[in-house]
Amino acid sequence: MAGSGGDSYTHARQQCDVALGVMRDNMKMLAERDVKLHDLQDKSTAFQTTSERFQRHTTTLSWKTRWQQYRFYAFIGALVVWGLLLILFRQHLLAYVIISSSLLGAAFGVFKLFERRLSLGPESEQPLTASGHGGTQLGA
Repeated sequence: MAGSGGDSYTHARQQCDVALGVMRDNMKMLAERDVKLHDLQDKSTAFQTTSERFQRHTTTLSWKTRWQQYRFYAFIGALVVWGLLLILFRQHLLAYVIISSSLLGAAFGVFKLFERRLSLGPESEQPLTASGHGGTQLGA
């Protein structure tokens, strides 16, 4: 009987050691998994930041392209209207040139105003948010 109890104790001890070994292996794999998950989270955050920056850049580029097209069409339209009015008012050439010059100065001022607005970009239209995503934090 005494020998059977010792074998039982040894067998139980071996099973306990095996279970502890499996538990240690599981803890190592869990730690490795945690490291991999943190690495994946860091990569995901970096990718999100890069994609947000890309989106802002493409929006700004779209605004600039659109503004350039509008500016071209406005110039062509103004040139056609000016030429037609020149034909119409050729008897009053001096008055027409003076009025045209003053209108050209006003148009240049409006152009500079829109150009300044464009340099601010579409980001200036974003509302203030409390979350800190894409805006100024309130109460900071």
